[in-house]
Amino acid sequence: MNDTLLGILLSLIPISLIIYSYFFERTRLRVVEYEIEGLPEDIIVISDLHMKREERFHRRLGILISASSVKTLFCLGDTFENVADYPYFKCFDDKRCFFVLGNNDHGPGSIPERMKEILEIFERHSIKVLINEHRELFPGWTIAGVDDPHKFRDDIDAAFKGIDEEEKCIFLSHSPEILDDIGEYSPFLLLYGHTHGGQIRIPLIGSIFNNIRRGKITKRGISTYKGVQVMHTWGLGTTLFPLRFMSPPELIILRSKRI
Repeated sequence: MNDTLLGILLSLIPISLIIYSYFFERTRLRVVEYEIEGLPEDIIVISDLHMKREERFHRRLGILISASSVKTLFCLGDTFENVADYPYFKCFDDKRCFFVLGNNDHGPGSIPERMKEILEIFERHSIKVLINEHRELFPGWTIAGVDDPHKFRDDIDAAFKGIDEEEKCIFLSHSPEILDDIGEYSPFLLLYGHTHGGQIRIPLIGSIFNNIRRGKITKRGISTYKGVQVMHTWGLGTTLFPLRFMSPPELIILRSKRI
């Protein structure tokens, strides 16, 4: 094999990986289910849509969500890159939805008009946004959520203030940068996204950039941290580069495992 042919073959490897990461893995949606013992009912969890425009991927995702018999949905932030009332959002209209905000939702400079538009879109679709607060989820259950910890907008004390000690709490956070604060509150379950699993992972090494400023991350899926059950999702969308490699997008369904 001459050097010219070898050079051509070697140059095709990164080109092929980019094509695969953009056209195939980025849109290779997985539906992943976890059983949670004691959960009162099944729940859909999504995160990190990073919507700039509506694509075929979002239409497929919306059909899956609309067709699901699961009636409660949580979204863990970074819904928007470009703010618009996308047709995709109709899939939330017959669900009971609780969202928290991520760093991309606030956008560069945290422009007040941007957040006002986002909250108006959510209100149109009867989506409840938890901004350092809590609400009733089911009888005996509370749902709490913080504003984006990545931009230091979280106030966990405010989110948990007034929750009855007898109530079980599910806690939503966009990023894992809240992990070291959860021990004294002991929620039943903490859910977070933000990392995209690194978005581009290297074989045998894993992710090289998880975009966190403090603390650590837990493994993908269900684990325990400081005595709290934690679910980490790699989310659905992309940011910076429209590529995913070894971290396909995932829609999570938490299944109630009866005790």
